[in-house]
Amino acid sequence: MEDKNNKFKVRLINHQMSGDVPQYSEKVNKTKGLVSYGDDNLYPDFLLGLLARSSTHRAIVKTKSQLIGGNGINKQGLSNEALKFISNPWNEYDLEEIVARISLDLEIYGAFALNIIWTKDRTRIAEINYINPQTLRIKEPDPDSPTTQEYIINKNWKKYEVKNSVVYPGFSRVNIKNPSQILYVKEYQAGRYFYGEPSYVSNVKSIMCDYSIANYHYNNIENGFALSTLINFVGNVPIDEEIDMELARLDQQFRGSNNAGGPMVTFSQTKDEAPIVTVMDSQKNGENFIKLDETIVSKIMTAHQVVSPNLFGIPTPGALSSKNEMIQAMKLLQAQYITPKQNLIEKTLNRLARINGITENITLSKYELDVEVDVSIADLLSVLTANITPAQKMAVLVAAGYSEDEAKSIVGDGKEPEPTAPLTPPAPDKKAVKVAQREAFLKFRDQERDEVEKIRQKLNKEI
Repeated sequence: MEDKNNKFKVRLINHQMSGDVPQYSEKVNKTKGLVSYGDDNLYPDFLLGLLARSSTHRAIVKTKSQLIGGNGINKQGLSNEALKFISNPWNEYDLEEIVARISLDLEIYGAFALNIIWTKDRTRIAEINYINPQTLRIKEPDPDSPTTQEYIINKNWKKYEVKNSVVYPGFSRVNIKNPSQILYVKEYQAGRYFYGEPSYVSNVKSIMCDYSIANYHYNNIENGFALSTLINFVGNVPIDEEIDMELARLDQQFRGSNNAGGPMVTFSQTKDEAPIVTVMDSQKNGENFIKLDETIVSKIMTAHQVVSPNLFGIPTPGALSSKNEMIQAMKLLQAQYITPKQNLIEKTLNRLARINGITENITLSKYELDVEVDVSIADLLSVLTANITPAQKMAVLVAAGYSEDEAKSIVGDGKEPEPTAPLTPPAPDKKAVKVAQREAFLKFRDQERDEVEKIRQKLNKEI
């Protein structure tokens, strides 16, 4: 920046301006003969790039996609014809592998695509191929047939060339002149007619901020004092070439973590000509960013409808979820989020299976945490003091996860006692009860911590 009198100049070292966050849009581009996916037709690339920008976003997307399709197809009770359909014998991927891929696409893009290949007589489906939605665009609709869609597949939309593109007709059981068709499945979003859009884009700026905060701390280390110190050279304002040479010297002498904290030496003829060095409070900025980081992570989890951060390997300071809480959170996530996604994939697979005469329903396996439900100390004591037989008490303890030997040692042999005259029960020993409760509490607490750690390790491995 330079004023009118050419007496004051300001330069920023290594200053970059970031552009606006890309927005979803769908517009007909008559020049290219297609419906643009985003203003620059590269919106899928932007969505894919978000995975590399935010570790929190990536962990949630990967885990949810595995919860949706990572456990495969439930094959129990299926006929040989259905199992053959699932094996997809003429393709390099079976349907379970394809389901794992489209589950991830559904999370990233809000849609997935399949290439359906018919048999020669057009009566059955011979093969199902996986299509990457990033490579797919919808061809400009025909005004005479607006409901009929065609798709353009191109591996590099940044350098779009017609000769490198392949056009496929949309999936149809009526118009099957071309045996190779595209089935594009997207979640319903109000105001979105052509392409899919994931739900997390409502808070995409928080995902971008997650990257920016990490980038800030990295550059603050690598650039040393670059934007945390103001240097003002007093005297005549030099020409632009001299300014550039001085900035280059400072950049070479002080930039980088190896030079951080070193002394700066200057030379001047008089005190009035000495440079003015002002140190900015960058530490305070860093502290503010740490607080902001917690808010951003919370907003990302909200956009993803995350019920329990521990299910996704996201630590929560000062919180330790019990096994029961994690199980309940998993059930809630399954009911509110995972099941609707699985239903969309199952509906697509069953639609294709019916064409091949398969009547059984193809379903995706539900993910279940491999842990036992905790029994609180109060519940345990209520069972032991309940007016039920020892055999019934043992049955309750076994159902709660105790072995028969453990239940027997707690309750007894389980035999019915001989009928005797009713006796007045002695007053309970309060001290002994407190000691027993304390010992039981410590035992359950240690078991709970061990189980929670196993759950976290298992989820981290699956991610």
